[in-house]
Amino acid sequence: MQEFEKNITSLRKASANDEKMQALFVVMEPTVDAHGDYASPEEIEKACHNFNKAKPPCNLAHVVDTDMFHYLESYIAESDFLIGEEKILKGTWLMKIQATDTDLWQSIKDGRFLGLSIGATGTAEQVE
Repeated sequence: MQEFEKNITSLRKASANDEKMQALFVVMEPTVDAHGDYASPEEIEKACHNFNKAKPPCNLAHVVDTDMFHYLESYIAESDFLIGEEKILKGTWLMKIQATDTDLWQSIKDGRFLGLSIGATGTAEQVE
């Protein structure tokens, strides 16, 4: 898990815009995640499109429908590319947020807010 958090932190720092209080996060990527799970590029794309279609409220930890931030962009990387020194893989779901709360923005800058959660449920299957 430590390596996963380190990667998100560096990505955030490479793509944060301090003046605008905007940050770009990896939501899901087609690699094994911090929990040892894997989602295919097709499933990640489906999750992203369902999220975009549903336009869910912004939740932060246990604060539901907060106005501390809002979603700016949510999309799938169509090819591999770099943001700073971070390699983004084709099929990665990226989301840019706009912080509207200075305390939240400071938490993002300080690395205390490390990423976004899709807030989804699902079933896992053992793949050999």
